[in-house]
Parts: sequence; C-alpha cells; structure tokens
Amino acid sequence: MSSNDDSGMSPVEPGNVTDRVDAAVNQLAHWLLGSAVTEPGWERMVADFKPSRRTHGAYLARIVEVRDGREIPGSSGILGPQTRAVPLLDELRQAAYTPDEGSWLSATLILRADGWPEPEYEVGIDLNHHEQPEVWAQEAPLDAEDVLADLARFPRERRLPAWMRDLLSDPAASAAGSDAGTAAGAGADDARTAAAQTPDPSAPASAAPPSDTPAAAAQD
Repeated sequence: MSSNDDSGMSPVEPGNVTDRVDAAVNQLAHWLLGSAVTEPGWERMVADFKPSRRTHGAYLARIVEVRDGREIPGSSGILGPQTRAVPLLDELRQAAYTPDEGSWLSATLILRADGWPEPEYEVGIDLNHHEQPEVWAQEAPLDAEDVLADLARFPRERRLPAWMRDLLSDPAASAAGSDAGTAAGAGADDARTAAAQTPDPSAPASAAPPSDTPAAAAQD
C-alpha cells in the first residue's frame, strides 16, 4: 500500500466523489476490455486490484472470467507504472477519497456482458475502505509502515478499523512509525497518535475512582 503513496505529496483533498469515481471506473473498464485476452461469450469479467507493497507506483491485479457459470482464472500479476492502468487506478483512489473513510485499500471491478455477439456492457465497482486486504500468493501482509503511509496520503477523520489500530499499537510499529513519519511527514504521526488515543467503545467503562470524602450520614 505504501508503495503507491509518494512521501513528497500532500494529503489528497476531497472533491466531487460520485462523478470522479464514475468517470474513473468507466475508463478502467475500457482498459480492461482492450487489454484482456479472452474469447467472446463470457458473462462477467472480475478484476481485483490493490496497491503493490514491493514495487513503487505499481498495483497488483487478478482477473477472473465467468463463462457458462464457471469461473476461469485469467491473468494476474503486477501492473507497473509504465502501464496505462496505473494512472487510472491512481485517479480512482484519489476520486474515491473522503475525509471520513480515506480511500480504498482494494477494489473489485465487475464487467458484465449480455447479448453476444454484439454485447451490451454493464460495469460496477466494489471499493473496500475498511477491511484488511486479502493476502495474495506469497505476498506479505500489510504492516504498520504501510498503514502510516496510507494515512499520510489519505487521512481518516473517523475511527480507524480495528486491524489498523492493532498494527499501529504493536510495539514493533514504533520503529516503523519513526521511519515512515520522517518520510511521510506529520500526517502519519498525527494519524498514529489519534489511533492510540481514540477510546474503544466496545471496551467496558472504567470504574469511577473511590471518593476521598465520606458520604454524609442520612438525617432522621
């Protein structure tokens, strides 16, 4: 996740979310139609995306084709910065940003085709802002540094998801937070502090401290 967040860039400012997301999704669907190698007759094409942790400015992609009710695995791998898809995915992350929820951590594009041999297409998108992204193949799971970098680029005003808070509260996160904070700036440090100080509503309330003043005796 951190690999796609340039540490020299300022936090993203929210804009007209719906219009920008729709435009970015349509452009991404056009890219998928033009780049996927497949035979006519498929019912759905499902493409999963998420920022790459290992390669700067890249995304991981996984494409599945649905034909006659059967899922057929397609291509998967890294979309490098030189590919046409990366600026489209960058735009989709920025377009989907809101101060409350940040931006998406993984995305699933669903393209439906009906009426072959000259089909009509319908496109939809599922943007995951809250759940910890699924780990693919030999990929390592996200760590505190990834979370800090993402929060520096896409700050969240609402309470962070529990898995983010767990990563940031881990003692090992201190070293990562120091390195990431130096690179990403005060935004990451503020996010980490806010995560540590936000009370957990699911935790039991603390008992009130005992009073040093004796209760007054009841009057007859």
